[in-house]
Amino acid sequence: MKKLDIKLENCFGISKLEKEFDFNGRSTKVIYAPNGCMKTSLARTFHAISQAKEPKDELFPDRESKCLIKFNEIDISPEQILVVDSYSDSYSSKEKMATLLVNSELKNKYQEILENIDNKKTEIFKDIKRVSSSTNAENEISLVFEGKNIFEKLFSLSEEINQTEYKEVNFKYGDVINPKVFEFFKVNSSLIGEYLEKYTELIECSNFFKKGIFGTDNAIGVNKSLSDNRFFDANHRVVLENETVITNKEGLSNLIKEEKEKILSDEQLAKKFDKIDSAITKNAQLKTLKRTLENNPDLISELSDFDEFKKKLWINYFASVKESYNSLMELYTESQEAIALIVAQANSEKTEWENVIELYNNRFDVPFKLEVLNQDDVILKDKVSPNIGFTYSDGRGNRDIDENAVKKSLSTGEKRALYLLNVIFEIEARKKDENECILVLDDIADSFDYKNKYAIIEYLKDISEFPCSFRSKTGPLLQRL
Repeated sequence: MKKLDIKLENCFGISKLEKEFDFNGRSTKVIYAPNGCMKTSLARTFHAISQAKEPKDELFPDRESKCLIKFNEIDISPEQILVVDSYSDSYSSKEKMATLLVNSELKNKYQEILENIDNKKTEIFKDIKRVSSSTNAENEISLVFEGKNIFEKLFSLSEEINQTEYKEVNFKYGDVINPKVFEFFKVNSSLIGEYLEKYTELIECSNFFKKGIFGTDNAIGVNKSLSDNRFFDANHRVVLENETVITNKEGLSNLIKEEKEKILSDEQLAKKFDKIDSAITKNAQLKTLKRTLENNPDLISELSDFDEFKKKLWINYFASVKESYNSLMELYTESQEAIALIVAQANSEKTEWENVIELYNNRFDVPFKLEVLNQDDVILKDKVSPNIGFTYSDGRGNRDIDENAVKKSLSTGEKRALYLLNVIFEIEARKKDENECILVLDDIADSFDYKNKYAIIEYLKDISEFPCSFRSKTGPLLQRL
């Protein structure tokens, strides 16, 4: 059973209309009515339903309107109706164009790859959040390092991360990396400068540390590496420049501690630190920094180069999850190769969109050609609208221009032809959706020249060959796809 039941009262000028359209046995039905009687009013009624609105009588709003439209004895839904006016300058079907461009198999492969990478990234950033105590680690990394995306940024750090021995820190990232701390170090640059000058002097006098070459971080890293690799268990020894011999981990740890204390307990350095401490105390918002520096006075030298210290912190955090990090980078590299192949295939695909363009170019007489400029994005990504390029030809030359410029240069008939292209996109997309749909067209062949009017009739003939439809050559064309 294929039928459409219409019962209307006081709907956009239609006083009363009751009709059953039976589609069993034939694909089309013809509706005829004199001009000004009901054809456009019927189209407007269907349009209101397609917009989930109640039809009404605009001239007599006090009259009660009734509208009952059933398809196969079930109330028709807005999604089952497409109404196309004779002409609309603002009508666009870019959303439906995207439907015609999509190759679902390629899209699914692409989305699966991205999902795998994203899941792996999410796992790692859970650990990074725990180590750094940063609630927005990914955004912070994006601000600190260069790269098109988070993966490129992380990939560029591979060598540094793998060469870094993780050093546990006893402060949160946000405790020292925030605008207030940055501003404090900027405003108190003279105090910081005095402290750094004395700190540098003591470092240079050290028999163990070497400024810019071998600092406290380096020493701790060496000690950990030797211990982890059982260097001292193999009876090896470390001989320092001053011929001091270290034979075990404890000896090296004690030496590092003593050298640090020798520097940080210096009386003049302590006085300069007190000045910094006093300046911080005057600022209620820097209490956390005060506690952090009391436990880590050597941080002052690090924070003198704020940007570089941020980089060092993140590299250190990722050094704590090297195995997971390297696994993510390996997956990312492999995925880039797979994505490149998918994008290449997507760009070479002959899609339904191209079939519509071919149909349009072959049948309609217009001075432009079209192409999608971002076909791979539309095929592979979610919620991306096609970017349509126009090549305009006046018989003497060609020029690439945008849609707005095209519309300004077209005649009324050519604008209608461009409008019809959007209509065809909409219809063909609904065919692809394979949903039952009533199609209503209101005098779309009006004001076309003979060639384009014939092309419209040919296209209507094509779509009428879909089973179970009805149409009118003199008014609305209602067609079930």
